[in-house]
Amino acid sequence: MIRITLSADQVKAHFSECIDLALQGGHVLITRYGKPVAAIVSFDDLEQLQRIRTARETGGLADLANGWEDADTFAQELDKIVAERYSNISSSFDGLL
Repeated sequence: MIRITLSADQVKAHFSECIDLALQGGHVLITRYGKPVAAIVSFDDLEQLQRIRTARETGGLADLANGWEDADTFAQELDKIVAERYSNISSSFDGLL
């Protein structure tokens, strides 16, 4: 993946090339007065970032699985594994407590 950094003025002068780079999977970091303020990314990358942000806000990694086929089955199996491990751990302490 190509990532370039340009000032806002440079982006204005080369906007078409920046769009082409984003369409090829690259990223353009836009600076103003030397500080990063924005980026040009492909629409697919933007959607992926939005899904990650939404998952983080709502339920974490489990919600990222919504894009997977059989995500519910995967989540249920994962819950079973976690429950079994906690059960095994707690039963190993039965004689000690």
